Amino acid sequence: MPNQLLSRLAKLYELVASMEEDLGLDTFSDEERAMIYAMTASTQDGTEQFQSADIKDHSFCRKISKPTFYRNLKKLVHKGVVLPAPGRKTGVYVLSDTWKPE
Repeated sequence: MPNQLLSRLAKLYELVASMEEDLGLDTFSDEERAMIYAMTASTQDGTEQFQSADIKDHSFCRKISKPTFYRNLKKLVHKGVVLPAPGRKTGVYVLSDTWKPE
């Protein structure tokens, strides 16, 4: 039974890895990808904006140290994946809908 479950999980992992490659997400670090997934999950309820503190507390990002989290957030902003929310300088962000993988 555990081998069957692991086999299914391995196939799912292969699918996710393939999709990440197709989307260009494979160029990001594991932490950056976790942050992008948390940001995307946080904006699926119709809200476009998210607070960095909420993303830091998301289950995908809880193991990321605070300095690493904010360093990666800065990198994602620099790469154009994440933008400061209109009228805000820090703390509240939106995912860019114009970002293209490198």
